[in-house]
Amino acid sequence: MQGAFALPYCEDPELDIHYVELPYVFNAASFLVLLPRKKNGLKDLQKSLTPQGFSRLNQCKRMKDIELSLPKFEIQVTLDMKTALQKIGIREVFSDQADLSRISPVNNCKSVSALCHSGYMSVSEKGTGAERASTAKPEGRADGAAGRRLVTSLSGTPMQLATNVEKTSKSIRVEVDHPFLFAVRHNRTGLMICLGRVETMGDD
Repeated sequence: MQGAFALPYCEDPELDIHYVELPYVFNAASFLVLLPRKKNGLKDLQKSLTPQGFSRLNQCKRMKDIELSLPKFEIQVTLDMKTALQKIGIREVFSDQADLSRISPVNNCKSVSALCHSGYMSVSEKGTGAERASTAKPEGRADGAAGRRLVTSLSGTPMQLATNVEKTSKSIRVEVDHPFLFAVRHNRTGLMICLGRVETMGDD
């Protein structure tokens, strides 16, 4: 994605980044780009970024003429949520002490034996494709059926960028040519729908 656009932008000296927002159609959500000034600054950014940092970026942004170069990318990941949840103390639901029979639509479901979360994100000139899915495998099924899958998706949603603006001496060039963080934010609530990083840049 390349061009000159009027976009919300700010430079944050504390995080040492360029910050750009690309709104989706109807402005329900925005794709956020957090680009470290240093080409090897991704690790430092990950360590220093906090919810307060996101709030500061949202407050300091201003509409600017941005000459943007954003590469296409595609990311897919699957996480073992059972292990992650057990590490923070959520263990009973996976044990013999659990009893989910009164809240589960699955007959005789007592506990959960496995829980996985998968995510997919792609960005191109046409827009964004995204999907999040959580799959839980219940214990107590005699038929060995697969677990229930909950899916939320944002597929093929175009970005609503302002009409291309003329490049001037005041235009700010943001060339995303090294590792960066990205996020998708629900604008009305401020909820981060997803947060990820791009570590390897493609040819596009």
